[in-house]
Amino acid sequence: MSFILALIIFCIMNSNYFLKIAVVLLLLINICTISMIVWHGGESDGPKDEIIERLNFDNDQIESYELLIEEHKSAVKSKRKHIKETKDKLYSLLKGDDYSEKQVLIGNLEKFNSEIEHLNFNHFVDIKNICNLDQIKNYNKLTKELGHLFFKRKKTW
Repeated sequence: MSFILALIIFCIMNSNYFLKIAVVLLLLINICTISMIVWHGGESDGPKDEIIERLNFDNDQIESYELLIEEHKSAVKSKRKHIKETKDKLYSLLKGDDYSEKQVLIGNLEKFNSEIEHLNFNHFVDIKNICNLDQIKNYNKLTKELGHLFFKRKKTW
């Protein structure tokens, strides 16, 4: 305990020394952060690259797959927009005392979420359809991991 106290007093009395240590530590933290970004390549395309690699897609298949991704993203984005709008309506009911629309709005949310799951499933059927016979074995292995590969927990607050 007395050693820690002596160290604190020493650092305070030698503020230049303390500042030098702080600057060096901050510099090291920045270097580590930058190296992590460079090492990991910054933003990734998520599972896209992993699927291309694991299924060993050729250039034509990659092109088809990228088109499928864009179509899928667009369709899911539209459904998510409907979900957001519906949730806004649902929770705006809390301002008043009339909750008669609650069940209809919750039913719509269930329907939109179900439609997203159908879109996701059909997206993977489309991916299967661009695989050749040699790739189907790897595709079947991949299907066991799809839930984990695409599940991303988002903070809600």
